[in-house]
Amino acid sequence: MSFLLPLIGFILTIAVVVTIHEGGHCVMAKLMGVKVLRFSLGMGPVIWRRQIGETEYCLSLFPVGGYVKMLGEGDPDAPVPPQERHRAFEAVARWRRGLIIFAGPAINFVLAFVLYAAIGAIGTPDLATVMGNPPAKTQAAAADIREGDRLVEIDGERVNGMLEVSLVLMNKVGNPDIRMMFVREGTPVIRHFSLAGETMDTLAEKPAFAVLGLFPHQKDPMVSGTVPDSPAAKAGLQAGDRILSINGVEMTSVGQVIEAIKASTAGAEMRVASIQSPDSVRSVTVIPEMKDGRPMIGVSVAAIPEFVKVRLSPLDAVAAGYRKVERITMLQIKGVGQMATGEASTKNLSGPIAIADMAGSAVQSGVVPFIEFIALISVALGFMNLLPIPMLDGGQLVVLAIEGLRRKDFSPKTRENIMKTGIFLMLLIFVFAMNNDLTRLFA
Repeated sequence: MSFLLPLIGFILTIAVVVTIHEGGHCVMAKLMGVKVLRFSLGMGPVIWRRQIGETEYCLSLFPVGGYVKMLGEGDPDAPVPPQERHRAFEAVARWRRGLIIFAGPAINFVLAFVLYAAIGAIGTPDLATVMGNPPAKTQAAAADIREGDRLVEIDGERVNGMLEVSLVLMNKVGNPDIRMMFVREGTPVIRHFSLAGETMDTLAEKPAFAVLGLFPHQKDPMVSGTVPDSPAAKAGLQAGDRILSINGVEMTSVGQVIEAIKASTAGAEMRVASIQSPDSVRSVTVIPEMKDGRPMIGVSVAAIPEFVKVRLSPLDAVAAGYRKVERITMLQIKGVGQMATGEASTKNLSGPIAIADMAGSAVQSGVVPFIEFIALISVALGFMNLLPIPMLDGGQLVVLAIEGLRRKDFSPKTRENIMKTGIFLMLLIFVFAMNNDLTRLFA
């Protein structure tokens, strides 16, 4: 079952984004007067087909892509009836061919925009932007951010949840001055932060808000696990116990519990009040031990973060959908740029295994998270196809532009060499992505 969910999620995601992508090519080709011979979802041997008008619609065996076959495209030796030559892809004006090529990626961005706008109107759960006590020696601690401060703006942009905060901050990578507005007991508080020196690599390992020390407030600290034969286990603390107080001091966050344990003394009794059910409060005595020069009791602590449902008016949802597509696109541009200049490595490239794993998690999380995942992959597919790599839509657009400047088409041999270069580059990217997937899988 753990294998089926990622597979189902992957197939559904690819089916939606590829159908939309190839549908963009197909519809625009028909609008531009080009005859579409075949529309296929999937690659390889055809397992189902149906002729509708002059176009054959197919399902092919391997659900990893799709294609649109147009009259006279890709096979110069294929005979084109004289009466239909004007409807061949290569026969129409270059600007028409350009629109046909561009329509695929463009419709992916449109799909993502529509889905993100719909999600904004429906409403989606997110972590509240209420801050907890920041860890020592972080920018948030130095800026005197306090528990209960609510983050409301980043460089003038309104933020409604921590996922939005993360996306906005990732687009600020390298920025030495990021202005943030918090609300503290009804009063606006302005603070400045820096992500100078950070790269996409560092933020792939740790969220941008965590790099700055801006952790969301977590209430009701509880025991998530104990180490066997540890002081906590011997005292009777169990997973699920809610920690009410330590040595008479009320505990309202994970940070408070950690600081209380750090402040304890090895061998000295520590009174921990905990609750297992609404009507059962008990106190246990824990005697900390020294390990690696610091007191420990052998307990892991978790907490319940504060959630909000981010729901926008229809007009605000449309604006938010546009902003989200823009931010994700700019993030991808920045990532590719840093990889090209060597500032970031290729280790963040994801292949089909990673995408399938994320799809499975999205399916498990519910309808809205899965729709949001489809929107994300749609943006990624649209962006990737616009890269100036031969064989991709972006590469074909570059070739068309160069031919337009030359006022002459490349020879079949030159086009073949360009295509071979594109295939080599795509295989290289695929190898890097699969290597990253397998490394993560077996790490």
